[in-house]
Amino acid sequence: MLLPWEDLHRMEGDLPWAALETFADAVVDDPALAQELFAEYDRAWQAGDVPTYVDLYVPAIFALAAPRLGDRQRREIGDFLVDRLLEAGPEGADLTEGALLAACGSLGPVVLPKVLDALEATKSSYHSIAWSRCWDLTALALETEDAELRDRTIQACVRLLEQIEHGPVEEFLGIPAAWTLALLKYADAVPLLQRLSQECSRLSGGVDYQEAMEFLLGQSDLVPYERLWERPVRDWLEGNWRMVREQHAQRESEKSMAEFDEAKRAPRQSGYRPPEQIPVTPPIPIVEHPPRVGRNDPCPCGSGRKYKKCCGDPAKGQTANV
Repeated sequence: MLLPWEDLHRMEGDLPWAALETFADAVVDDPALAQELFAEYDRAWQAGDVPTYVDLYVPAIFALAAPRLGDRQRREIGDFLVDRLLEAGPEGADLTEGALLAACGSLGPVVLPKVLDALEATKSSYHSIAWSRCWDLTALALETEDAELRDRTIQACVRLLEQIEHGPVEEFLGIPAAWTLALLKYADAVPLLQRLSQECSRLSGGVDYQEAMEFLLGQSDLVPYERLWERPVRDWLEGNWRMVREQHAQRESEKSMAEFDEAKRAPRQSGYRPPEQIPVTPPIPIVEHPPRVGRNDPCPCGSGRKYKKCCGDPAKGQTANV
């Protein structure tokens, strides 16, 4: 089957929904295609500053295909997505993290063992937003009937909140775990949530821990916040895609301005020569010549004598003007 790979790399035009749906159908029919999409994602991610939407498109393809995939394929895709979610953290790629999180959640509780393994491996040494988003995925425990998996999720959430209570982990990072305990109706968490609500500042999680506790106790009608994967793929992808497009446009504008400024500051090339100047001819001095006096003319001195007998007389040491 000929797939529209070029549409995954096209930067112009609208979001290529038809191409994404074609890939999703193909993943369902050909499980081996997932490996090609993994490689495509990694190539785009390693490209660094090269503008691309591939890191949004690949997770979206898996999310579109998720309802029709078997557990084995979901686990394989989930392993890849969870690893990339944690790797995205240090880069601060919020929009990429959102796409990965939504795709992970769309695969369902089958990915939860991988999520818990990853969280336990990193423990409190990896306090990124991506790490916190992985804790969002613990809410998938609500969808499983596996009692052992639910218990493992509860214990992981309790350990995290105990770490927050004693300081190693920042307060706000435990909010998703607190809500998972509340949604799972784990009553033993009430004292811990109460202490956190009192000890943490309002801005860093105190209010959230209190709301989770009240929900657990049935004292609040507050509806827990909607998980990203609970929204239609079109909703979260469209929003992320538009924001990435704006980021690319802003970077291109900044790049153009930087190149313009650099060109203005650049020194002249070594072969540069100033335009030749037109030579200026110095002015010819004006010399006044006395009128010509003949030898027999009256002497100009006014003596009344002939010039040859007066001023023009050689005997007087004068030179005739002839």
